[in-house]
Amino acid sequence: MYPEIGIDAPAGIQPTARQPGEPLRVLFAGRLLGWKGAHLAIRAVAQAVAQGVPVEFTLLGKGPFEPELRKVAAEAGVQDSLRWVSHMPQQELFALYRTMHCFLFPSLHDSSGNVVLEAQANGLPVICLDIGGPATLVTAETAIVVATRNRNEAGVVQGLADAIRKLVHDEQSRVAMSRAAAERVREKMSWDERANGVLPLVDKALGRDWRGTVKDL
Repeated sequence: MYPEIGIDAPAGIQPTARQPGEPLRVLFAGRLLGWKGAHLAIRAVAQAVAQGVPVEFTLLGKGPFEPELRKVAAEAGVQDSLRWVSHMPQQELFALYRTMHCFLFPSLHDSSGNVVLEAQANGLPVICLDIGGPATLVTAETAIVVATRNRNEAGVVQGLADAIRKLVHDEQSRVAMSRAAAERVREKMSWDERANGVLPLVDKALGRDWRGTVKDL
């Protein structure tokens, strides 16, 4: 866990409804760098679509890897159906989260992953890899974590596509994950809760035996 990040989740977040036959609205948000995994997200969405899974994919971000990502999208045959958004103010991003059905963030090297907290706070189940910070910010109730051990890139992409298909075909689980995501962030990942988790470590380092909370300061 990374105590230096937290979020004060908005109240009253409800799962975004998905009607029968409606495409799963999938979002990636992050800087377009090679290690952020957007190329894996594009390939996974393309693979799911090729297998008949209804998906609408929005990729939000900008960065030096964008030309390569556009090539990946073209090679995968999704360049015309993928929605590219280069920048969005945070409040608009939070509103966008609430129109989506899941957050796809297959980062290869993030030490934390604040967007994963933001997505969950706004009621989105997460699909991520079992490496780096994002995997530490989710649980089995709030995310599908795709294994990478003993898998090549094609195997990881298949795992991500399988996760997308699971959310498409099991709406009850998706809604349950959405509720669990918002509830967990609200109860466990607020700034007060994160600070409370750090205070005992600070006291121990200073040789103190204080057992208060941040609200007592």
